[in-house]
Amino acid sequence: MKKIVWQGGVSCTLQNEQKVPSYAGVYVITEMDGKIRYVGQANDLQRRFCEHLYESEKNTALRNFVQQKEGKFFWIQVPDKEDRNGIELFIYREVSPILNDVAPCGKVAIPIYWG
Repeated sequence: MKKIVWQGGVSCTLQNEQKVPSYAGVYVITEMDGKIRYVGQANDLQRRFCEHLYESEKNTALRNFVQQKEGKFFWIQVPDKEDRNGIELFIYREVSPILNDVAPCGKVAIPIYWG
């Protein structure tokens, strides 16, 4: 069983762009108190972090959240696409983040726990 341990975290501001790595992984966007509001995955975490901060972000509720609140972006490196799908779906099911406008696809194929 694998435990999800975030490898890094930054405030959702463009000044932190270079602090987010360019590798593949799963991420969450949280309130400052840690409550998860969005879960996602990306082949390039840094690129996806920046996309959320610009007007080009298609999820209006998420874009407004990161532009108007002091949110945090946490990530974990997950190179394998199937593992990313499973971890993203697991977190989505556990916390039902209100800013995800589309449910993740895939299946929880690896045993993981939250804590």
